[in-house]
Amino acid sequence: MPSIDPSSVTDDLNAQGRSGMSRRSVVRTGVAAAWAVPLIQVAAAAPSFAASGPADLSTSTIGTPSRDKKAVSIPGVRLINSNNQATTLVRVTVASTGTLAFIQPTPPSPWIIETKSNSSVTFKRTAQLAGNTTDSAVGFALALQQNQGTTLSIAASPGATGTPKSFGNFSV
Repeated sequence: MPSIDPSSVTDDLNAQGRSGMSRRSVVRTGVAAAWAVPLIQVAAAAPSFAASGPADLSTSTIGTPSRDKKAVSIPGVRLINSNNQATTLVRVTVASTGTLAFIQPTPPSPWIIETKSNSSVTFKRTAQLAGNTTDSAVGFALALQQNQGTTLSIAASPGATGTPKSFGNFSV
C-alpha cells in the first residue's frame, strides 16, 4: 500500500486556501443546487388552469335535444367541474311546458331520478364529481304524456355551494 507524504497534504491544503475555493465549498454548492432542482420541478407541475373554490359547472356542455312523438332525447350532457372542490349533490333538472308522463325511462348510471312531476324531472348523480374533472357525456330520455311540441328548460347544479349551469331553453 502506498504511503502518503504528510508534507504533500499540507501543500494541497495551503494551495486550496490560496485559490479561494475549497473542495468542501464545491460540494456544498452542488448539494444546494441538487435540492433546488426538485423544488423548481414541483412548482412547474401545478396546472395553470386549476381554480380554487367551490365546484363550478359553468363550462358544462349539452347536445341538442330532440323529440320523436312522445319520446324526448337529451344527448351529450357533459358536466365539467372547473374548480378544485368536489360537488356536494349534482342534479340536472329538466322542466317542460308540455305534460310529462308518469313513468319515465331509467337514466344511465350513475344517475337516478330524484323527483318527478307532470312538468319536471330532476336527475341526481349518485357519485360526486371531483374537482377539476369532466364527467363522461350521458344522454337523458323523457316521456311526454301526449305527442306534442314542448319547450325544455335544462339546468345543472353542483350542490349547496358552487356555480350552476343553465343550458337554456330548447323547443322540441
